[in-house]
Amino acid sequence: MKRFQLTSAFQPPLTGKLLRSLVILLLSLAYFSGLMSVPFHPDESTNLFMAADFEALFHHPASLVYQPDQPVDLRTHYRLVDPPLTRYLVGFSQAILGLSPLPADWDWSASWQQNAARGALPSHALLFSGRLVAIILFPFSLLLIFWLGRKIHSPAAGWGALLLFASSSLILLHTRRAMAEPGLVFFSLLSLWIILRHPGQSWLSAIPLALAFNAKYSAIPLVLAAGVNILWRARAQTWRERLENLGFFILIFALLTFALNPFLWGDPLRAIPAALQERQSLVAGQVAALTAIRPDLALPGWWDRMQVNLVQLYFAPLAIQDIGNYSLELKAMTTHYLANPLHSLWRGMAAGAILLALTSAGLLLSLLQSLRNPQRRRENLLLLVAGIAQWIGLSALLSLPFQRYVLPLVPFVCLWSGVTLAQLFFVIQRLLTKKAAP
Repeated sequence: MKRFQLTSAFQPPLTGKLLRSLVILLLSLAYFSGLMSVPFHPDESTNLFMAADFEALFHHPASLVYQPDQPVDLRTHYRLVDPPLTRYLVGFSQAILGLSPLPADWDWSASWQQNAARGALPSHALLFSGRLVAIILFPFSLLLIFWLGRKIHSPAAGWGALLLFASSSLILLHTRRAMAEPGLVFFSLLSLWIILRHPGQSWLSAIPLALAFNAKYSAIPLVLAAGVNILWRARAQTWRERLENLGFFILIFALLTFALNPFLWGDPLRAIPAALQERQSLVAGQVAALTAIRPDLALPGWWDRMQVNLVQLYFAPLAIQDIGNYSLELKAMTTHYLANPLHSLWRGMAAGAILLALTSAGLLLSLLQSLRNPQRRRENLLLLVAGIAQWIGLSALLSLPFQRYVLPLVPFVCLWSGVTLAQLFFVIQRLLTKKAAP
């Protein structure tokens, strides 16, 4: 009996660029067709409101600079607590379509009707302009996850990761909104691709990593993978050269972050502590409010958060809302959205258990491949470092158990599950070949 072998060379019957482009096009059209069926999230109003910063950045950037001696108004508050990239992308989309930003921000303490009367409920056209960002980024996200699967294992793994990513109910819900998740997922994938694809130009990863970080701060754990990539270089390179490259990476990351955050341009030594204090106060208030409404969701320790992240990633039903303030108003949209069975794929105990098994098996197969195939060792171990760093980072840094916060883990789930599917296809193909042999 022959020993079971890992494969990274299995090629499915059709792997050409034409087929891949056609599949990505069809999946993107399906993604686009359901764009406006995704239930509204009030945080979309905030980004549509803050999109005014895009125009201000070019016409009166001084108005975006933090003034320590001035009271913190609403717009300054958001500049201090939230990364800027999403509002720039939304503002750019609004400018292309000739639309003006939302005149008022959403007030979570007010009723739906009161927010609508204040002008905080976006029109269909304005909401579409914010969600258009997701449409632009989604096809490229599909291409990147295919390339990553092919890089760590085989074209078959790339196909498996692509199809799992495109059918993920978490991706279909949380990236089709005018929020941070579309940019976070895309630039995280781009960062991983550059880390694995361009080891000789490791500083390049600082650019997409800075963009991912400035889409949502939860991308910061990926910097660890970039650091390992820089330090894990050719033997001929001295440690001094490696540390110089690491310093160059940090410099690019810091300069790009500084450039994207005009509130830092005036007095960064006072603006940074103010931002940290403002964000700490915001998170403390959110945790207190959530604890008062749902004390069962209070997660004091990182171990509890890791367990909740696992449940949210694989088993929990889709979370249309974070808390449920406006369940009555969103009931019709939620019912219509969930009526499509494709929007709930890979959720629940049975489907979640299968996906968890595929992920775990793919992780083990990748580790075995890194031991047996030196050519794949670097890619698989770097992906492992990135995945573990992201998992631990989310559990340690995030105090709120919202489902959309686990979205940075979805690409890793798809990639490792894609490895398992590729291996299963290879085994089936080998069995069929033996059976057909005379």
